Amino acid sequence: MGHVTFFKETRPSAKVQRALRRIDRDREEDRAKAEVRRRDKGCRFPGCGCRRLRLALEVSHNEHKGMGGNPSGDRSTPELMMQLCRERHQTNPVSIHSGRIWWEPVSRREGANGCVRWMVDAADVRRLMPDVSLPSRASRVEFAHELAPGAAWAQVAPGWEPFVARLAEMVL
Repeated sequence: MGHVTFFKETRPSAKVQRALRRIDRDREEDRAKAEVRRRDKGCRFPGCGCRRLRLALEVSHNEHKGMGGNPSGDRSTPELMMQLCRERHQTNPVSIHSGRIWWEPVSRREGANGCVRWMVDAADVRRLMPDVSLPSRASRVEFAHELAPGAAWAQVAPGWEPFVARLAEMVL
């Protein structure tokens, strides 16, 4: 009887497996970002003049991925992302990355696929609108909310027009 050779099934190394998972994760995030761009069709910040100025648009994560990325991919779904102009997202002093503005979904289930609330740092409100009464421990204040996703929005209270106008002009 002849010699029988058994071959062990080869598998990619751990390093290659990690790289392949990262590639799959990046493709899935790119697909989700494309869906966000189709959904939002522009910057969703209330009254932002970026369309008039033709500023570059980016997809912003509501929960930052951090230095290690997002291995599980759970922060890169359309419900947790929104299209904003680059200035609102990260380059302007009044931006998501500066920690002076935030958005949060009205419905957790719909996330950014539904309407969102826009929040601003309470210190900015206290500085620019000293007559407005805010809870002493408030760190964030809602200043606007969408009436329809990516479309019409409303101010939270009367008298905030100058403040919202300053936010729209990207100055505080």
